[in-house]
Amino acid sequence: MELSSKYCAVLCAFLLTGCIGDMERDAKPIGFDPVIGHDTRAVVESIPFPEDRTFNVWATAEDGTPILAGETVAHSADGWKATKQWPDSELMFAAYYPSDLDPVYQPGHGFILHDFNASDDEVEVLIAQESTDAEGTSGIHTLHFEHILSRVDFRVKHSLADDIEVKAVKAELTGFGLTGDYNVAGDFRWTVDGTDGTITIYDAGQSGGITVDDTAQYIGGEYLTIPQHCKAEIYVTFLVRIGDGGWVEDRVSTGQLNTQWQPGKQYTYTVNLTDTKLTYTTGITSWTSK
Repeated sequence: MELSSKYCAVLCAFLLTGCIGDMERDAKPIGFDPVIGHDTRAVVESIPFPEDRTFNVWATAEDGTPILAGETVAHSADGWKATKQWPDSELMFAAYYPSDLDPVYQPGHGFILHDFNASDDEVEVLIAQESTDAEGTSGIHTLHFEHILSRVDFRVKHSLADDIEVKAVKAELTGFGLTGDYNVAGDFRWTVDGTDGTITIYDAGQSGGITVDDTAQYIGGEYLTIPQHCKAEIYVTFLVRIGDGGWVEDRVSTGQLNTQWQPGKQYTYTVNLTDTKLTYTTGITSWTSK
């Protein structure tokens, strides 16, 4: 009888150990494959997220528990890894760049930005919308980042007679929304505040201005804008001289562009001073193609 009791105790201990072993998981660290989407002429393609930058990620369990709460993820020899391991359930992910963006995150809705001003820092903003995944065999979840801002730049030329000299001394973009709120319900996911925004594209100051001829040349830099439908105008102040005459200042406008800036697109406006007015053409490219 005593042997039977000892045998049963050993057997129970063996079975209990086996059960605990079955319950244990060899959980992997939560890993990521971050990519940035951009449009080509044919399809939407992706490029790798730059390894010298960081992004921030939220991961929410099925019961609403935040597993990652805006954690900063950097690239290492092991790839893009978070500090937490995969649970035995699916997670909902969302991520943003740059780290100091600090948006509000609402699981099931996404990120929200209030009173964002695209011209404050001139830094591109990327969002990976919500997506769900489980650990799987690799433990790697792909984060599809997308640009949520537009970018504009400008070129200037003239089509006047050969004996006319032209200089550009100032250029401005006016009549659009400079600030706004980012949310999934808005137009292009944005709700724009007003149409009184102004960007000084170029101001010569005391330098005398840029000599303009019949070849388009870039003026000023590249500027980030909130995606929107707007009726912005480009104003350019020129100095014009005919032959040996004096310089005459003339501020002219393109009139309303009636433009539509979409996320992830770059808009190059080429303005052309003619005998009667300032005309323009628009070149549209993907964010990364230039």
